[in-house]
Amino acid sequence: MRTTARATGDLAVSESGALTDSRLAALCAEIAEQAFLDYQARFNLITRQARDRFLARDWKSSHDDARARLYLYGDVLDELTRRIKELMERRLNERSIWAATKAVYSSLIARSPAWEIAETFFNSLTRRVFATDGVDQTIEFVDTDFDAPPTGAAIDVRRHYGNAKLADLLFAALTDTSAGAFPENCWDDLRSSAGLAAARIEAVFSANPPAMPAEVEVVANVFYRAQGAYFIGRVFQEGEKPLP
Repeated sequence: MRTTARATGDLAVSESGALTDSRLAALCAEIAEQAFLDYQARFNLITRQARDRFLARDWKSSHDDARARLYLYGDVLDELTRRIKELMERRLNERSIWAATKAVYSSLIARSPAWEIAETFFNSLTRRVFATDGVDQTIEFVDTDFDAPPTGAAIDVRRHYGNAKLADLLFAALTDTSAGAFPENCWDDLRSSAGLAAARIEAVFSANPPAMPAEVEVVANVFYRAQGAYFIGRVFQEGEKPLP
């Protein structure tokens, strides 16, 4: 008996009926993981362009990027859903296969730092196949499969600045190009602006603030929206609550 092979993405497989349930589940999990990785790569590519768009004041391209990023998730899932339906054929609604697919997929994302997003991505896929009333933990990630972040997944996204006057710490944070900030020549009199900002921050603290604040902590990424670039951080001072 001869079977006819057909291409599914970069995989050549026989007709779905010739695959065992376990093999079908494994293929679906691999395709779902690859789609998630593709989504991440494309999302990150668009995001990395934001800095150049901002510095060039290319607001039209910035707007186009924001729109592309908004629709990207749905576009990737549309294509993934099509491929899964094509592969699973008449077994598309067999929950036992989806439960096995979820188990394999969970093992594939176990070391990803974005495992929580990856779980949500898989849930989005199952929701496109099943009109689930409530939740179904056998085929969806309800409580995460991981008791703690997977090995090697911890990422510190903060930068710390200390041992200087507050104005100098703010200046350092805003010009730290290794954290996505801008060199001094991109700013208009940043030294003066940092001094004014420091004075306003120190005024919020209790009377007689020390000349050497404990620390400035900043998220090591600049966030862009419309025609603005946003730094997120807080100031720590001994004996005081952190000031955002």
